Amino acid sequence: MGRSNPGVKLPPNCTEEIEMHKLSLAFVATLATLALAPVTAPLAQSTKPPSTYEPTPETSCADPLGFLRRVYERELDGVSDPARVWVRPICDGEEVGSLRHAGNAGALRARIAGNAAMMQALDSKNFLPDDVVGVKMTAPDSVILFVHRFLH
Repeated sequence: MGRSNPGVKLPPNCTEEIEMHKLSLAFVATLATLALAPVTAPLAQSTKPPSTYEPTPETSCADPLGFLRRVYERELDGVSDPARVWVRPICDGEEVGSLRHAGNAGALRARIAGNAAMMQALDSKNFLPDDVVGVKMTAPDSVILFVHRFLH
């Protein structure tokens, strides 16, 4: 409610008009919210991280690898706790010949092999550094390693 001024007299029907305007504004705001809900709901649902990517018949299981940013060798040096390394199989059960070159891990495999924390995490899941096809830094000290079991 607005401030009241004791020296000003409002006509008797003026307060009714003010209440009607408030109701009208509330009604319009509700309609606007309802109208935008179907538009914004799909946007919120479509942002899945690569670790939960589920391919459709029109896409490839390797598509998330194309969205990985460049990772520098020195960034991997910040990972020292195996509990901060997540190993995520990708294209499991599919033989994808070009997958080894699809991600961003090509030049990083030697550095991964020299990192005790990453090697422990890979070993616990029975993967080798050569199986790493993608690397995603999630914090300065944590990483997701996307892996695919190749025939060695």
